[in-house]
Amino acid sequence: MRLLVATWNFPPRVGGAEAFALGLCEALSAEHDVRILTGRPSELPASSHATLERPPVPGFPAFAAWLPAALTWHGLRHRPHAVVAVNAAVGALCRPFTALLRLPQATAVLGSDLVWQRRGYRGVVRWGLRHTPLVVAISRASAELALDAGAPPEGTLVIPPGVDLDLDPDSSTTDLPAATDRPVVLFVGRAVPRKGLAPFIEHALPRILDNVPAQLWVVGEEPKGSLVHAAGELARARDLASGALRDSVRFLGGLSPEQLRGAYRRADVLVLPAIEAPGDVEGFGIVLIEAGLFGVPVVGTRVGGIPDAVVEGETGLLAPPGDWDAIAERVVRVLCDRELAARLGEGGRRRASTQLSWRRIEQRWSEALQDLISG
Repeated sequence: MRLLVATWNFPPRVGGAEAFALGLCEALSAEHDVRILTGRPSELPASSHATLERPPVPGFPAFAAWLPAALTWHGLRHRPHAVVAVNAAVGALCRPFTALLRLPQATAVLGSDLVWQRRGYRGVVRWGLRHTPLVVAISRASAELALDAGAPPEGTLVIPPGVDLDLDPDSSTTDLPAATDRPVVLFVGRAVPRKGLAPFIEHALPRILDNVPAQLWVVGEEPKGSLVHAAGELARARDLASGALRDSVRFLGGLSPEQLRGAYRRADVLVLPAIEAPGDVEGFGIVLIEAGLFGVPVVGTRVGGIPDAVVEGETGLLAPPGDWDAIAERVVRVLCDRELAARLGEGGRRRASTQLSWRRIEQRWSEALQDLISG
């Protein structure tokens, strides 16, 4: 198939949406002819089979102004079999032109793109979803949000994100310096309020330390270049950890893939203590699957798409969002019960490597797109 992918979210910007867009494009390009329309300063890995085009000027307004012309040009010259938009807003931008050119369109919806509270935004997204023949949500929670926003029930399905098997723990890795002999509780993600990092440090970590001499490792940075999130959450987390907790929290910043492998390899449990946040939602939580690839048990909360990423009692444990006693209890249970930790870790490894590799996810996307094209 000839596929045209339109996405604002793309590396080197950092986040779950960016990782999803790159993973999807790389997986599809292994089997199909993929051209990517995105904004500056996006870039592809040197090994990529896809091609990438960008407007001459950086910034989202420039991308939004350039996208219709780029879509029209490629639609008329290359006649792609389908257009894939990543993000509900980008899907709405594409829809008038894909309809005019009679190009089948699929829109991938993630979560935050469906609930962002900005004047006029929700109306545009609702219009786009109502008129898009195929809406692919990354979790059941995102699908429910899409349906509430007007997506057609008969054209909405759930396909989760995939995990990059290049993170394979058996591959060569650069370990982190100054490793600790204390049990490691790992957090990986951008420092945005919905992730729950600051309240976890404030309320749950002291309870954990009352039972286990653990150390929290924080991997991630402020949401630079985000249209939705403002900086400040990481500074708040650092302030909360600056007193009595200073020796129990390590802020590692953004890590290279090799260093991230080292962090996963060293972790005893990964935690994603996401909370309910106005205008934002945790669409899936791919770090929960990445940790599983390394045999690391996980603790998450029952919010957004996390229940799709964690199989309760099989790959990890879940707690109610904001119930810091329950979250701390589950982290302590995993750290203290080696048999439980080993069983959850093995369950996570098995699920990540056999069910959620990008190769498996690409097959599901290809089938959905073939049905869209032939329908």
